[in-house]
Amino acid sequence: MRWLLVSLIVSSALAAEERWIIVKSGPFEVHSEAGDRAARERLNDLEQLREGFANVIGKKDLKLVWPLRLLIYKKQPPVPAGKIALGRDAYMMALAENSATPAETMKQLARLLLDQNTSRMPESIENGLIALFSTLQIAGTKLTLGAPVPDGERSRDWARMQMLTTNPAFSGRTRVMLSNLAQSPDMVAACRNAFEKTPTQIEKQLDDYIKAGNYGTGDVSGRALSAARDFHPVALESDASRLAQADLLLAFEQFPQASTTYTGLNGAEAAEGLGMIALRDGKKDEARKSFASAAESASKSARLWLNLGLLETDNMKARSNLRKAAELNPSWGEPWRLHANSDPTPALKIADLKKAAALDPRNAEYWQELAKVATDANQFSDAAKSWAGAERAAVNDQERERIRSEERRVGKECRSR
Repeated sequence: MRWLLVSLIVSSALAAEERWIIVKSGPFEVHSEAGDRAARERLNDLEQLREGFANVIGKKDLKLVWPLRLLIYKKQPPVPAGKIALGRDAYMMALAENSATPAETMKQLARLLLDQNTSRMPESIENGLIALFSTLQIAGTKLTLGAPVPDGERSRDWARMQMLTTNPAFSGRTRVMLSNLAQSPDMVAACRNAFEKTPTQIEKQLDDYIKAGNYGTGDVSGRALSAARDFHPVALESDASRLAQADLLLAFEQFPQASTTYTGLNGAEAAEGLGMIALRDGKKDEARKSFASAAESASKSARLWLNLGLLETDNMKARSNLRKAAELNPSWGEPWRLHANSDPTPALKIADLKKAAALDPRNAEYWQELAKVATDANQFSDAAKSWAGAERAAVNDQERERIRSEERRVGKECRSR
């Protein structure tokens, strides 16, 4: 009886030590083995960054195509801390309980929010915004923006956005400029509408601002949240916490460890994870079997159904799987692009590609594909709009010129037919 009691005590201690909880809000999930306080605080930081970013760019309720799942470990996590990578069905990241959130994490999250909620803006503006939010300071619901980045990172792009968001002469109207740029890349019109100044005048003031080197900070409106009251932790079952850890390992390409963890689990999610590893290793038959097993368990993973569609040899079944992926994640453009590629009817191809481009307007490849299909179908008005969309989605002038060259090539081929 004494040994039985000791065994029970040890088992209870181990169970307590391995206890994971989860809290959710918006597109964020925080899994924690370090208790609910750490989870609530990290979730608050994520939501406050999202709210602060929304207030600066002038667009509320920012979305993510995939949820962001943060795992908090008591000690050092098994993957690079603070990095964000797409996993099985979510963006994955991990932090140690008492570590500070790295600046690179803030940059990555700001980039995701920008990319997935706005049309392309001038590269200098986007780079400045990302650098600006790398030093966002969060204390509960109080957000402070504009703390200087390290000396070696004080680019002109950062200084411009630092001035526009913290200097009282500009800060109240900066969101107007950004909202304008999200609609049109016309910097002259955006600056006039927001500040009644030309870009040249603003750049002159920026020269003086950089020369003075007095980089003040400003407050940004946060979200009225109470981490203790508004976030409700729920205990995770052992298999659920192990699945999240396997997904983390998969996202960071630690495939042997991920495979071992998935193998010890049951259910559609584990089968999908094993299928993704098999697919990565070029084992298509093995991947197909794993994905089919997950599908039979009524998987709700959009990526599963897309992968199953790509592996399907029957075109009708493939198209059905791709439509299922699009239904399960209506914010994801890729299923519609692939669905278009499997459709022999030009009008339906165009309709599918328009859906893909509308969901991901920054994807220049979607716009180019749409332009080419529209050209082949002699729908030249749609083609012209699509080439313009591709140029708008281009990251920089070099890519923009490459797109123009491709447009000229396609047009020349069309005229020669």
